[in-house]
Amino acid sequence: MCAFDLLIFPNFPLPIYLLFTEDDSLVFVLFKEPVGIKKTACSERIKTQFKEYFTKKRSLFDLKTSFVHATDFNMKVYDIIKTIPYGEVRSYKWVAEKLGSSRLSRAVGQALKKNPLPIIYPCHRVIGSDGSLHGFIAGVDIKRRLLSLENYLI
Repeated sequence: MCAFDLLIFPNFPLPIYLLFTEDDSLVFVLFKEPVGIKKTACSERIKTQFKEYFTKKRSLFDLKTSFVHATDFNMKVYDIIKTIPYGEVRSYKWVAEKLGSSRLSRAVGQALKKNPLPIIYPCHRVIGSDGSLHGFIAGVDIKRRLLSLENYLI
């Protein structure tokens, strides 16, 4: 059974909705309110880590996560993007090459499009080879704001 909590940060334009299980595993980070799910306070540990991230005091998350519908390929992509350092970016091609073939760039983009835990698995740190920003679950403007929060100059 899942529940959700709402977190609001003064320096971020959207509310963050966190879906989590009874054992406090994060399942989704959303930017719009989930429908049909009970609102319940999440643990202080989860709240604290997000607050620290949005106040520039945390660059890595140490939270229990649970992927409900991720394929093996998607999990490989998520594991790779989690290694991208705070405040830095890598290209879709870079991720694809880490998977063994630069021809997988589009597949990487599709996997990132389905990332249920953006910010924790930082798909906002993946950009085009030419330095341009491409899609993000909450829109390119939010991707730009997350990169700016991490002091990455666009």
